[in-house]
Amino acid sequence: MEKKMSLNTYLLSITFLLLTACGGGSSSNDDNNNQPPTPTIDICDEDPDTFFANRVFPILQTRCMTCHVDGGSAPANGARWIVHASAANTQSDIDSLIGIEGFQYLLDKPSGAVSHGGGVALPSNSDNFEIYSQYIQFKGVDGFCD
Repeated sequence: MEKKMSLNTYLLSITFLLLTACGGGSSSNDDNNNQPPTPTIDICDEDPDTFFANRVFPILQTRCMTCHVDGGSAPANGARWIVHASAANTQSDIDSLIGIEGFQYLLDKPSGAVSHGGGVALPSNSDNFEIYSQYIQFKGVDGFCD
């Protein structure tokens, strides 16, 4: 009984130490993760083609190209959009798809708001999504920069 009591006391003490040791520090980093990103760039201040090539295309290459490429899993499963080797061809496909599906669909799909075979590719609270969405809205919403 005495050994059981001392083991319980020991485990309780260790648990208390672990919990209090992990609880310190600032929570400001956690608070920032729940805040929408602050856009530091604005498509309305740049040429849209340059914005796409320099800002959007690199995001698509790193976040989408694994699946959305010729011979990739996305086209094999019915996706109508791929990331091409050139920014101009990729941009042309996206512009066409905005006309077919509407701009909201192109925002909802990578953010996971609608079903996406690859899961959430661009979380809606990320800087990458903010950049991507600026281009999509610029193309899909009349007067976006007015």
